[in-house]
Amino acid sequence: MHDRIDGLAAIADRYDGYVIDVWGTLYDGGEVFPPALEVLRALAEAGKAVVILSNSPRLPSVVAGRLERIGLGADLYREIITSGGESHRHLRDRADALHDGLGPMAYGFAPSRFTDILPGTGFQPTERPGCRRLDPERRARGRDGHRRRLRGRHAPRRRARLADAVRQSRPAWWSTGAC
Repeated sequence: MHDRIDGLAAIADRYDGYVIDVWGTLYDGGEVFPPALEVLRALAEAGKAVVILSNSPRLPSVVAGRLERIGLGADLYREIITSGGESHRHLRDRADALHDGLGPMAYGFAPSRFTDILPGTGFQPTERPGCRRLDPERRARGRDGHRRRLRGRHAPRRRARLADAVRQSRPAWWSTGAC
């Protein structure tokens, strides 16, 4: 049986660190939740380690900028971990057999929306698995066509080719969130 608590203050002294989610916990896309700001300040004053966790497809620096703009400064947490940051790190470092075996090309499902994942990884973007690099004019217009290519009558075959490309270590691929 678990004890019900009225807030984090009831157990704050029991733990040295906290992992706190962003969306719906600190804010909802608008302004910071005032009680969340109070909790972060109290944890910082008590010397507790706080890590901010987000499933954002953006790099931690992008999320940090957003948090700063709404009043959550870097003095309130030690680190931000995002799914985009972890994706970038794995693509950049290639520290395991899966990532080390990937080819030089990468297919992004929404490259015009999330431009910060590939730079610095050594990968080159491509329009579709096993194909040429992304046309610079098309990239500049921000039209990646990912929805059209992965849906429709031929979508199962295209998704199968994507899966084959990944299994055969041809182009790398990354998903940068919901399309």
